[in-house]
Amino acid sequence: MKRRIREYNYDWMLNSVVNAGYNMFNGTPKEIQGFLKLVPSLKGLVNTFLRSGEMGRIFLAITVDYFGKIITAHERGDKIAMGTFMGSQLLFDAFDGLQPMWAEPVTGLGGFIFRHGNSEYFDYACEKGLTETSCSAQRGVLGAILADLMSSGKPDICVLGAAGPCDTNCNSMQFYADYARIPLITLDTPVNLVDDRSDAYQIRDVENMIEQVEKLTGARLNEDKLREMLNEKQKQNNILGEIMDLIRLVPSPVPTMGITYCYSSNIFASGTKLQTALFEEVLRVSLQNAKAGRAGTYSGKEQIRLFMCYIEHFNMDAAFLDWAAANDISLMVNMIWTLWWEGFVISQGLEDECCKIDTSSRESMIRSIAGLNSRLAMNKQLRGPYDAKGQWLSDCTAMAKTFKPDYLIYAGTLGCRNSWGINKLMQREMEKLGYPFMICFTDCFDERPKSWESTKREMEEFMRIRRKAQCPAQS
Repeated sequence: MKRRIREYNYDWMLNSVVNAGYNMFNGTPKEIQGFLKLVPSLKGLVNTFLRSGEMGRIFLAITVDYFGKIITAHERGDKIAMGTFMGSQLLFDAFDGLQPMWAEPVTGLGGFIFRHGNSEYFDYACEKGLTETSCSAQRGVLGAILADLMSSGKPDICVLGAAGPCDTNCNSMQFYADYARIPLITLDTPVNLVDDRSDAYQIRDVENMIEQVEKLTGARLNEDKLREMLNEKQKQNNILGEIMDLIRLVPSPVPTMGITYCYSSNIFASGTKLQTALFEEVLRVSLQNAKAGRAGTYSGKEQIRLFMCYIEHFNMDAAFLDWAAANDISLMVNMIWTLWWEGFVISQGLEDECCKIDTSSRESMIRSIAGLNSRLAMNKQLRGPYDAKGQWLSDCTAMAKTFKPDYLIYAGTLGCRNSWGINKLMQREMEKLGYPFMICFTDCFDERPKSWESTKREMEEFMRIRRKAQCPAQS
């Protein structure tokens, strides 16, 4: 690792830049321009956030709150639990004496912000023994931790929200737990999703995880806090349901950045009042656009409806999102948004796959958490055969029929082993239904295998060749 990379701690740099970005919303145009002269590499990102208005301000407030808690956790006497987006952070936020730190939002934000990117941290993790074919979404923060470049210090335990649907998540958490000689707590993932036996198994599994966390950290589950957060989560689900319904409109009035703010904050701020405020603002802007007949793009026009059927592209300056908004491309919900709750438009006809929130007792809350966790992205879609009921193909088909995209794009690498192994099958089946489907080999967190410019050219070429006039699904 280069000496200059070791000059500052990873989380301290993120927290400093996010705080500065948040303060930009209170600055005058002259002050903003003065700031950008000092950090010209952040010009694109800052302008993208400022352009999104109050949505951007609230999202940055959520991020400031999150990193502030991580950096000061040990000072407060709390233990730090490192995990991945395969587990619901809401449960861990409800513990007194415990601070969750999820790998993907930390790594992803580093890729958005750092001019030097995450490559040094990626490589350092591999130098320490983590396989280089593992998912880069965890390798960034792991590299920083392994290099002792975290102001927050090292995690005290690792938690894994699901074993099976994403084996690189399993490998990264198991690797660090073994390397650091700290406990690893894992939730299992039965192949079936909705039968009584699987439900009972997953509820017992969550109960066991709570018991292990309390035993190993000294933290205690605060049932009143869990109830409060689950009730807040129910409010958020109601708002998300409305936002999803609006995406069906042509043009889609939901802002491009608003979609990203919603699903990314859902990973690390679910059940918080700040996130509810964010969802309310996204809904307000979307309704305003719908009333005016505007799309959520910069111009207010919609030329293309794009469904990223796995994940989106995360890189410096949020260039993918800016490209979409600037080229009249409306983004549909992606795989990370496939939250299967009663009443969601995508759940119509699939009610048996849905879960619900019940806060009437401890048992009902644990059942709610087990249901939420089992229906997070990949936990639901990649737990069994790709074409079985409730798996990736049926979910992708349900969303395509609901939102009527012009194109589907899968973006990923061999590191996404569970999805990469079947993406050709997905392509074949979706093409049969009339949806142009592109498989784009690109690392959504690391630009070295393929730059964003190359990725963008491939996407544009695909959409030009398979222009929507040729799409039977739209005829």
